[in-house]
Amino acid sequence: MRELRQHKIYDALIYACHALAPVRTAVAHSCDETSLRGAIEAFEAKIIKPILIGPEVRIRALAASLKLDIRDLQLVDTPYSHASAAKAVEIVRNGETDALMKGSLHTDELMAEVVNKDTGIRTARRTSHVFIMDVPTYPKPLFITDAAVNIYPTLEDKVDIVQNAIDLAQTLRIERPKVAILSAVETITSKIPSTIDAAALCKMADRGQITGAILDGPLALDNAINREAANIKHITSTVAGDADILLVPDLEAGNMLAKELSFLANADAAGIVLGARVPIILTSRADNVRTRMASCAVAALYAHRVAAAAIAIGSALMPTFAQDTVPYAFRSSASGTYVPPLGDIMGAMQLRHFKLWYAGRLRNWELAAYELEQIEDSFNNAAQLYQNIPVEKISMIDQPLTALNSAIKAKDGTRFGSAFANLTTACNSCHEAADISSTTWSALHP
Repeated sequence: MRELRQHKIYDALIYACHALAPVRTAVAHSCDETSLRGAIEAFEAKIIKPILIGPEVRIRALAASLKLDIRDLQLVDTPYSHASAAKAVEIVRNGETDALMKGSLHTDELMAEVVNKDTGIRTARRTSHVFIMDVPTYPKPLFITDAAVNIYPTLEDKVDIVQNAIDLAQTLRIERPKVAILSAVETITSKIPSTIDAAALCKMADRGQITGAILDGPLALDNAINREAANIKHITSTVAGDADILLVPDLEAGNMLAKELSFLANADAAGIVLGARVPIILTSRADNVRTRMASCAVAALYAHRVAAAAIAIGSALMPTFAQDTVPYAFRSSASGTYVPPLGDIMGAMQLRHFKLWYAGRLRNWELAAYELEQIEDSFNNAAQLYQNIPVEKISMIDQPLTALNSAIKAKDGTRFGSAFANLTTACNSCHEAADISSTTWSALHP
């Protein structure tokens, strides 16, 4: 038997957010004490910066009755819960927030808006829910997926479900999580379909279709979390008895497992939904303060990881320029004034190009306008400092820049995507004309 320990995992998650900026969060229909108090507590802890969406009069009256201060928070008035869900998703889609939080409406109502093909925030990956369990009898966080969204997932669904959980575990600094794929038995049999799925998922991980973790399965629950039980059955595995992630066969099994741990083992269960453009915080009326705060903290950490990854990708896309490989790369003018090498200007511009794409993908039009302005300034600097660049080729970018400005002002994602692609093509054509075709801008799609 493992010794009972105090709940400290969630405290560490909340503490980790103290060094980060609060994450802008759309809170859909915060019209009861649990949802409103949870958002305010996370705001006061500087984990999130909520936008409260719902009937404004009702929210203000509720806040007053609970003595909660919402004077510094933005409120968006909507008449009823369905409208609140739609508006919250719209705000996320426009890039105004980096996370979404469920208020006092049903999960299905919110998720229907999230996955709407025309107006939602779905991505190529399937959405799935992950519980981050703090179990007093287990020495580390225990992730359980999927216990809230996918009812009877197919093999293909499980690929996305497990990859979402792996990405989350890595966000929480578990570099190579151990994934136990659960079933009733640890042997493969056609009589129990989940054992076949488990075997297939393990082979898919071997072939690189699932990355970032060690997978093993099928494993029964006792073999997954208890080393002694695994040894008794002669299971040789680095995962058995030491799992970080439990992939359950279906929602029923996962939901029962999570609630059994909560009510019989005194576990706390924070939870978020992944696979959409932003993390989605799902809280329950039964959650205590620590659990609600932990759910917000996990979403905040994940949102910051996504932003950091985007900047890292942009930096990786920026080429390394050497003075002897890029023409016009000199460092001083005739007057002795410092002149940045053209390679430096272009390298910085390429990073701006990526950030412009990222702003368009998030529909963050304010950021897109700023990045486009910086790109235009860089073009002007290059033309003034390096007058032997073929000016007629630089003029190729005028039309795409004008089209991008127009699309950003209109907040039109479709026009933005087309103009961005034209800008990329024009820039690469200019590079070829200037004999720097090695400096190729990547074709990205908002």
